[in-house]
Amino acid sequence: MPEKKLFELFLEAMKQNKELSQKQKRVLKSSLELFATQGFDRTSTADIAQKAEVSQGTVYKQFKTKQSLLINGLAPIIKETLDDAIKDFEREKFQTNPLTLDAFLHTIVFDRSRFLENNILAAKVIFDQILVNQEFSLLIKDFFFKKILALLGPKLDLLKKKNELIDLPNEKIFSFIFTNIVGPIILNDHPRSNEELEDTYQILLRSLKKKSDQTGIF
Repeated sequence: MPEKKLFELFLEAMKQNKELSQKQKRVLKSSLELFATQGFDRTSTADIAQKAEVSQGTVYKQFKTKQSLLINGLAPIIKETLDDAIKDFEREKFQTNPLTLDAFLHTIVFDRSRFLENNILAAKVIFDQILVNQEFSLLIKDFFFKKILALLGPKLDLLKKKNELIDLPNEKIFSFIFTNIVGPIILNDHPRSNEELEDTYQILLRSLKKKSDQTGIF
């Protein structure tokens, strides 16, 4: 089964939320689409109201401010979306054995890079706001890191026991992997070539592979 895109997961999570009215759902869907295509700062409540086919007063009545819409409206659904995306990834990509560091990093680098590139607009909304919006960052970043570490932590621990992975805290290892994968994708306007991804994979492999004379690069 093909892995679902972030926006598809967002719509599914929103549809299942029985506390939201149909107007609220239209406002949230429209706001995410506009934030993705125009940017948060360049999107006005009038833009959102027009796209959602509601009055501007309706938007203000529901969320008071654009910040409130982001924090109280979008953030809870984005959290559900990321949770579903992580579970989807686990089902689709990490069911094969035996686990090796080479295979683990290859899957993470190539598969997650392509996933993010295919979801670049939705991903940029999330990462841009994490960088500039402290309240949003606290809601989403901590949640995401806890969820992804719950998935990858046991695999990192197993690789350490097999003496394939350097013995450092999982949080540091994941942060290093995350930065090397996400940074170039967010900064570039075009998909990375297989050669570029291979370079990233080799850098991570050389940095994280346990050797008798290596204690890590951190």
